[in-house]
Amino acid sequence: MFLGIDLHNSDTTPLPMEERVNCTGAWNEFSALLASYSVTSFEPEEGYTAHPHFPFQPGGVGLDPEFNLGGVTGRVSNAVIRHQAEGTAGPPHDPSGRYPTHGVHYIGAIITDSIPHMTIEFDEPQEAFGIWGIDVGDFGGDLLITLVGADDQRHFEIPAISTNSEFTGSIMFFGFAEAGFEFSSVLIGNSNPEDIFAFDELTVGRIIPAPGAGATLALASIAGLRLRRRSG
Repeated sequence: MFLGIDLHNSDTTPLPMEERVNCTGAWNEFSALLASYSVTSFEPEEGYTAHPHFPFQPGGVGLDPEFNLGGVTGRVSNAVIRHQAEGTAGPPHDPSGRYPTHGVHYIGAIITDSIPHMTIEFDEPQEAFGIWGIDVGDFGGDLLITLVGADDQRHFEIPAISTNSEFTGSIMFFGFAEAGFEFSSVLIGNSNPEDIFAFDELTVGRIIPAPGAGATLALASIAGLRLRRRSG
Protein backbone atom coordinates (compact mmCIF):
# COMPACT_ATOMS: atom_id res chain seq x y z
CA MET A 1 0.00 0.00 0.00
CA PHE A 2 1.11 3.53 -0.75
CA LEU A 3 -0.45 6.21 1.42
CA GLY A 4 0.09 9.94 1.70
CA ILE A 5 -2.00 12.45 3.67
CA ASP A 6 -1.68 16.24 3.70
CA LEU A 7 -3.75 18.08 6.28
CA HIS A 8 -5.88 21.15 5.59
CA ASN A 9 -8.50 23.15 7.49
CA SER A 10 -10.68 25.03 5.02
CA ASP A 11 -14.20 24.37 3.75
CA THR A 12 -13.92 26.87 0.90
CA THR A 13 -10.41 26.74 -0.59
CA PRO A 14 -8.37 23.74 -1.83
CA LEU A 15 -5.06 22.75 -0.31
CA PRO A 16 -2.38 24.48 -2.46
CA MET A 17 -0.44 22.22 -4.82
CA GLU A 18 2.87 23.03 -3.15
CA GLU A 19 1.54 21.74 0.19
CA ARG A 20 0.54 18.31 -1.17
CA VAL A 21 3.94 16.92 -0.26
CA ASN A 22 3.03 13.55 1.25
CA CYS A 23 0.41 12.74 -1.38
CA THR A 24 2.76 13.62 -4.22
CA GLY A 25 5.51 11.50 -2.68
CA ALA A 26 3.20 8.50 -2.33
CA TRP A 27 2.00 8.92 -5.93
CA ASN A 28 5.58 9.11 -7.21
CA GLU A 29 6.56 5.91 -5.39
CA PHE A 30 3.43 4.13 -6.63
CA SER A 31 3.73 5.20 -10.27
CA ALA A 32 7.45 4.37 -10.39
CA LEU A 33 6.56 0.67 -10.01
CA LEU A 34 4.21 0.62 -12.98
CA ALA A 35 5.12 -0.39 -16.51
CA SER A 36 2.04 1.46 -17.76
CA TYR A 37 -0.95 3.23 -16.28
CA SER A 38 -3.99 5.30 -17.22
CA VAL A 39 -5.77 8.02 -15.22
CA THR A 40 -9.24 9.55 -15.45
CA SER A 41 -10.51 12.62 -13.63
CA PHE A 42 -13.97 12.36 -15.24
CA GLU A 43 -13.45 15.76 -16.86
CA PRO A 44 -15.69 17.53 -19.43
CA GLU A 45 -13.05 17.08 -22.15
CA GLU A 46 -13.22 13.33 -21.50
CA GLY A 47 -16.94 13.43 -22.26
CA TYR A 48 -18.27 13.41 -18.70
CA THR A 49 -21.19 15.54 -17.49
CA ALA A 50 -21.57 16.50 -13.86
CA HIS A 51 -24.77 16.09 -11.89
CA PRO A 52 -26.26 19.46 -10.81
CA HIS A 53 -25.71 20.24 -7.14
CA PHE A 54 -29.36 21.19 -6.70
CA PRO A 55 -31.73 19.48 -6.83
CA PHE A 56 -30.27 16.00 -6.47
CA GLN A 57 -32.29 13.66 -8.69
CA PRO A 58 -31.74 9.89 -8.38
CA GLY A 59 -31.20 8.42 -11.82
CA GLY A 60 -30.04 11.74 -13.24
CA VAL A 61 -26.98 12.62 -15.30
CA GLY A 62 -23.56 12.02 -13.76
CA LEU A 63 -24.63 9.12 -11.53
CA ASP A 64 -22.72 5.79 -11.48
CA PRO A 65 -20.35 6.82 -14.30
CA GLU A 66 -18.72 4.35 -16.66
CA PHE A 67 -15.13 4.89 -17.82
CA ASN A 68 -12.53 3.56 -20.25
CA LEU A 69 -8.87 3.57 -19.24
CA GLY A 70 -6.35 2.27 -21.74
CA GLY A 71 -8.86 -0.26 -23.04
CA VAL A 72 -10.12 -1.19 -19.57
CA THR A 73 -13.83 -0.54 -19.16
CA GLY A 74 -15.23 0.08 -15.72
CA ARG A 75 -18.06 1.54 -13.70
CA VAL A 76 -18.28 3.48 -10.44
CA SER A 77 -21.47 2.61 -8.54
CA ASN A 78 -23.00 4.58 -5.66
CA ALA A 79 -21.22 7.70 -6.82
CA VAL A 80 -21.90 10.95 -8.62
CA ILE A 81 -19.79 13.30 -10.75
CA ARG A 82 -19.68 16.81 -9.28
CA HIS A 83 -18.48 20.08 -10.80
CA GLN A 84 -16.43 22.56 -8.78
CA ALA A 85 -14.86 25.75 -10.11
CA GLU A 86 -11.06 25.77 -9.97
CA GLY A 87 -9.66 27.32 -6.83
CA THR A 88 -12.82 26.73 -4.78
CA ALA A 89 -14.18 24.01 -2.51
CA GLY A 90 -17.81 23.24 -2.00
CA PRO A 91 -20.40 22.40 -3.13
CA PRO A 92 -21.27 26.12 -3.53
CA HIS A 93 -24.61 25.96 -1.72
CA ASP A 94 -23.07 24.28 1.33
CA PRO A 95 -19.27 24.64 1.53
CA SER A 96 -17.88 21.43 2.91
CA GLY A 97 -14.26 21.07 1.85
CA ARG A 98 -14.63 18.87 -1.25
CA TYR A 99 -12.96 19.78 -4.55
CA PRO A 100 -11.11 18.20 -7.50
CA THR A 101 -7.41 17.45 -7.17
CA HIS A 102 -7.24 17.96 -10.94
CA GLY A 103 -9.56 19.87 -13.29
CA VAL A 104 -13.14 20.80 -12.39
CA HIS A 105 -14.83 17.43 -11.74
CA TYR A 106 -14.61 15.02 -8.83
CA ILE A 107 -16.45 11.87 -7.72
CA GLY A 108 -18.70 12.17 -4.70
CA ALA A 109 -19.28 8.90 -2.86
CA ILE A 110 -22.89 8.12 -1.90
CA ILE A 111 -22.55 6.28 1.41
CA THR A 112 -25.49 5.73 3.77
CA ASP A 113 -26.54 3.21 6.40
CA SER A 114 -28.16 1.15 3.61
CA ILE A 115 -25.40 1.79 1.01
CA PRO A 116 -22.18 0.76 2.78
CA HIS A 117 -19.69 1.43 0.01
CA MET A 118 -18.91 2.88 -3.39
CA THR A 119 -17.93 0.15 -5.88
CA ILE A 120 -15.45 0.39 -8.77
CA GLU A 121 -15.69 -2.55 -11.18
CA PHE A 122 -13.38 -3.45 -14.08
CA ASP A 123 -14.11 -5.67 -17.08
CA GLU A 124 -10.72 -7.38 -16.72
CA PRO A 125 -8.45 -8.03 -13.72
CA GLN A 126 -6.04 -5.28 -12.66
CA GLU A 127 -2.66 -5.30 -10.89
CA ALA A 128 -2.49 -1.72 -9.63
CA PHE A 129 -5.01 0.84 -8.40
CA GLY A 130 -4.65 4.41 -7.20
CA ILE A 131 -7.00 7.19 -6.18
CA TRP A 132 -6.86 10.64 -4.60
CA GLY A 133 -9.26 11.32 -1.73
CA ILE A 134 -10.59 14.70 -0.63
CA ASP A 135 -12.16 15.57 2.73
CA VAL A 136 -11.74 11.98 3.91
CA GLY A 137 -12.05 11.13 7.60
CA ASP A 138 -12.57 14.63 9.01
CA PHE A 139 -15.73 13.64 10.93
CA GLY A 140 -14.35 10.52 12.58
CA GLY A 141 -14.97 8.05 9.77
CA ASP A 142 -12.30 5.43 9.08
CA LEU A 143 -11.89 4.81 5.35
CA LEU A 144 -12.43 1.15 4.42
CA ILE A 145 -10.96 -0.15 1.15
CA THR A 146 -11.28 -3.73 -0.15
CA LEU A 147 -9.77 -5.01 -3.40
CA VAL A 148 -11.62 -8.12 -4.55
CA GLY A 149 -9.84 -10.81 -6.57
CA ALA A 150 -11.12 -14.10 -7.94
CA ASP A 151 -9.95 -16.12 -4.93
CA ASP A 152 -8.72 -13.58 -2.40
CA GLN A 153 -9.16 -10.04 -1.10
CA ARG A 154 -7.03 -7.26 0.33
CA HIS A 155 -8.48 -5.08 3.10
CA PHE A 156 -7.23 -1.70 4.30
CA GLU A 157 -8.54 0.57 7.06
CA ILE A 158 -7.25 4.15 7.11
CA PRO A 159 -7.95 5.87 10.44
CA ALA A 160 -9.87 9.14 10.62
CA ILE A 161 -7.75 12.30 10.83
CA SER A 162 -10.15 14.34 13.01
CA THR A 163 -13.49 13.99 14.79
CA ASN A 164 -15.28 17.31 14.25
CA SER A 165 -14.07 18.68 10.91
CA GLU A 166 -10.81 20.05 12.32
CA PHE A 167 -9.02 18.90 9.16
CA THR A 168 -11.74 19.55 6.60
CA GLY A 169 -10.52 19.68 3.01
CA SER A 170 -7.45 17.49 3.61
CA ILE A 171 -6.30 15.26 0.76
CA MET A 172 -5.04 11.70 0.57
CA PHE A 173 -3.43 9.47 -2.03
CA PHE A 174 -3.97 5.71 -1.80
CA GLY A 175 -2.20 3.30 -4.12
CA PHE A 176 -1.98 -0.48 -4.26
CA ALA A 177 0.26 -2.73 -6.37
CA GLU A 178 1.07 -6.33 -5.51
CA ALA A 179 2.74 -8.78 -7.88
CA GLY A 180 0.73 -11.97 -8.21
CA PHE A 181 -2.56 -10.53 -6.98
CA GLU A 182 -5.14 -9.33 -9.50
CA PHE A 183 -8.51 -7.81 -8.66
CA SER A 184 -11.63 -6.93 -10.62
CA SER A 185 -13.41 -4.61 -8.18
CA VAL A 186 -12.66 -2.14 -5.39
CA LEU A 187 -15.05 -1.35 -2.53
CA ILE A 188 -14.63 1.98 -0.73
CA GLY A 189 -16.66 2.62 2.40
CA ASN A 190 -16.61 4.58 5.63
CA SER A 191 -17.23 3.65 9.26
CA ASN A 192 -19.32 6.84 9.64
CA PRO A 193 -21.84 7.37 6.80
CA GLU A 194 -22.21 11.02 7.85
CA ASP A 195 -18.52 11.64 7.09
CA ILE A 196 -19.00 12.52 3.41
CA PHE A 197 -15.95 12.32 1.14
CA ALA A 198 -14.86 12.60 -2.49
CA PHE A 199 -12.32 11.12 -4.92
CA ASP A 200 -10.46 12.11 -8.07
CA GLU A 201 -7.77 10.89 -10.49
CA LEU A 202 -8.66 7.19 -10.61
CA THR A 203 -5.67 5.17 -11.83
CA VAL A 204 -5.20 1.59 -13.04
CA GLY A 205 -1.99 0.03 -14.30
CA ARG A 206 0.35 -2.91 -14.78
CA ILE A 207 3.37 -3.61 -12.59
CA ILE A 208 6.90 -3.65 -13.98
CA PRO A 209 7.90 -7.36 -14.12
CA ALA A 210 10.42 -8.16 -11.41
CA PRO A 211 11.88 -11.21 -9.61
CA GLY A 212 10.03 -12.45 -6.56
CA ALA A 213 6.50 -12.16 -7.92
CA GLY A 214 3.95 -12.61 -5.20
CA ALA A 215 5.61 -10.36 -2.67
CA THR A 216 3.98 -7.08 -1.81
CA LEU A 217 5.97 -4.37 -3.54
CA ALA A 218 5.69 -1.74 -0.87
CA LEU A 219 3.94 -0.98 2.37
CA ALA A 220 3.40 2.41 3.94
CA SER A 221 2.01 2.66 7.45
CA ILE A 222 -0.05 5.67 8.40
CA ALA A 223 1.84 5.73 11.68
CA GLY A 224 5.01 6.55 9.78
CA LEU A 225 3.66 9.35 7.65
CA ARG A 226 4.54 12.99 8.19
CA LEU A 227 1.22 14.82 8.41
CA ARG A 228 1.37 18.46 7.38
CA ARG A 229 -1.15 20.93 8.75
CA ARG A 230 -1.97 24.18 7.03
CA SER A 231 -3.07 26.98 9.33
CA GLY A 232 -5.04 30.07 8.47
